[in-house]
Amino acid sequence: SGKTRDIIDPGNGELLAIGATNGRIYLFDTFTLDRKGVIQLPKTDTDEKIPWLPLVNDVAFDPQGDFLVSVSESSTQRLATLWRLSDLSVERSVAVSGHFRPRCAFSAGGESIVISDGSQLQVYDRAMQRVLTQIGMTSEVFALHPSKQLALTNGGNDALCVRDISSGEELRSVQG
Repeated sequence: SGKTRDIIDPGNGELLAIGATNGRIYLFDTFTLDRKGVIQLPKTDTDEKIPWLPLVNDVAFDPQGDFLVSVSESSTQRLATLWRLSDLSVERSVAVSGHFRPRCAFSAGGESIVISDGSQLQVYDRAMQRVLTQIGMTSEVFALHPSKQLALTNGGNDALCVRDISSGEELRSVQG
């Protein structure tokens, strides 16, 4: 299976999460590479003729290393899921839409979760129960800064833009 995204736990740096194309998130000890767990995303397609497992597009740890958020897609839906790492259980899942590969990140303090789907950027409360901010965007988000409220997006005409997540304002850009 292919790797889609990997990230090291910022809490103590001892856990590595790898999102995969086979509907799994693999957790490893950063130093020994011993497998610490596997999260299997549930199959979301109802048509049994389609052998489609969710593709894990992105994963992110909360700053304390207690939770992991993932965004995944199948042939019928896209989900953002908050996982409790103590027992690898689902805390909450929400549907996301959009045209591009979804991305996710925790805010620097861990009090909110940012989900980008290419057409909009949504900032959820930590429990993913309500949207705090929603910014319409017509550009794909390539990366979310792990410690600042910044997103790297395309700005059209081969431009690369840095945007403020809370306002959507373009802070700077460079032609590619």
